Amino acid sequence: MTELSGRRLRAADLATGLVLAAIGGGMLVASLAMPTYAERGSALTAPGIFPGFIAGIMLVLGIRLAIRTVRRTSWPEAGDALNWRPVLTGLGLMVAAIALLGQLDFRLVTGGFSVAFAAYFVEWRGTRSEIGRRAFATAILLVIVTVLLPGAFEHIFLVRLP
Repeated sequence: MTELSGRRLRAADLATGLVLAAIGGGMLVASLAMPTYAERGSALTAPGIFPGFIAGIMLVLGIRLAIRTVRRTSWPEAGDALNWRPVLTGLGLMVAAIALLGQLDFRLVTGGFSVAFAAYFVEWRGTRSEIGRRAFATAILLVIVTVLLPGAFEHIFLVRLP
């Protein structure tokens, strides 16, 4: 990697981090200003909870990227061109899941997406104990994504899922 491309990459990472932090901060302020439906007797239902959660994550990760960029002293060498196969696979899985929303039960769609995503993107090579730990972590995430999250949205936040 030339010095010029390294500086450009550093500037792009810093700008991306700052923009993500600014957008996340703005979204967080907007989500906190949203009404809570406490006047209707439903204290746990607030439309700003989920956007606020996503905004908080964007804010933290944007700040983290900016700080990491400023602290970094060296950059990796430029490798081969971008491998498009995982990018297209991820996009294909997302398009398929979106197309199936409303056609199949939400839990089945999210569970199927999660299993396909893990099957493709999780590294399934290594010792038996490493594979076992990855499989266990994947199983826990599947339970969270297919049972706990939809249950929380339906019973706590009173949001009907497709």
